[in-house]
Amino acid sequence: MNELHWLGHRFPISNAKTQVSILKAQELEKDVNGPITDSVPAEKKLAIVDKIFAAYNEARICIRNDLVRAASKLFCSMYLYVWTEAQII
Repeated sequence: MNELHWLGHRFPISNAKTQVSILKAQELEKDVNGPITDSVPAEKKLAIVDKIFAAYNEARICIRNDLVRAASKLFCSMYLYVWTEAQII
């Protein structure tokens, strides 16, 4: 899985942890939405939905951490650029 399709948009996914979490959630969704779900007790369905939520939450945390790292690198690069330019003047 290299990208996520959501609401008609494609989002690239490069982080391996994010990919694994999303794949895990999608596999669990098949268990909830599959043809044998009528025979599965409600309590078991609820447990599966909890696992789906946890997997997507884990993916969200990975994405957030990636964004924080990227923003930090960008800020450092901008700071160094401005500092270097100030030294030249």
